Amino acid sequence: MWASGTFTFPSNRGIVIGDNTVESTRIVKVDYKPKKDLIFVHQEKTYTRADEEEVLVKERRIHVFRRGVENSNAVTSSPLPVAKTSTNSDLAAPASRPDFSFSYTPNAAHLFRFSALTFNGHKIHYDPIWTRDVEGHQGGIVVHGPLTALVSIECADKWASETGRRLAEFDYRAVNPIYAGSEVTFCGRYVEGNSGKETIELEVWAEQGGKVGMKGVAKLVVK
Repeated sequence: MWASGTFTFPSNRGIVIGDNTVESTRIVKVDYKPKKDLIFVHQEKTYTRADEEEVLVKERRIHVFRRGVENSNAVTSSPLPVAKTSTNSDLAAPASRPDFSFSYTPNAAHLFRFSALTFNGHKIHYDPIWTRDVEGHQGGIVVHGPLTALVSIECADKWASETGRRLAEFDYRAVNPIYAGSEVTFCGRYVEGNSGKETIELEVWAEQGGKVGMKGVAKLVVK
């Protein structure tokens, strides 16, 4: 499972289509949580052009692993338990209106294409029976965490450019599953106390059915 991460863009120079690039990955830490029987793998990634040393993108990412399903080729009659959805008030959609918003409805075709693009064969993204009976999700097939993060960061970058700024950093965390077939709204709201600062912060969240599925903070700097 894709739990959370941070993207940092230290340079005005970005990576563009056609660039010959190099990705370097380092495993920083591996944590085992015995109470939940989960393994958290912390990674650091850097992206450069092949003929240069300047780091153009830095990424920190946390993946969560659990024990595999014993029979992965058939639906089991005993569903695996799923973690209870958090009821913390901060996971509900904020009451105040956002400064920016964008809505779309993810569908099975979106998820199929993204699975192919990222070489992800997890049935939770394309098999509704497996998702319901084995993984325990009643809402349908689950939208990829990195797909939601990608749309969030695209929105933050667009909103930044509309105000004469660029995206310097984006930190995000998945807090609830998001399902295909229902509208998702991506919202942005300026954090209080930004006035007069060189770097300002934009709170970003993705909500579906009144629940926040992903939340994050974007740091914006003057171009």
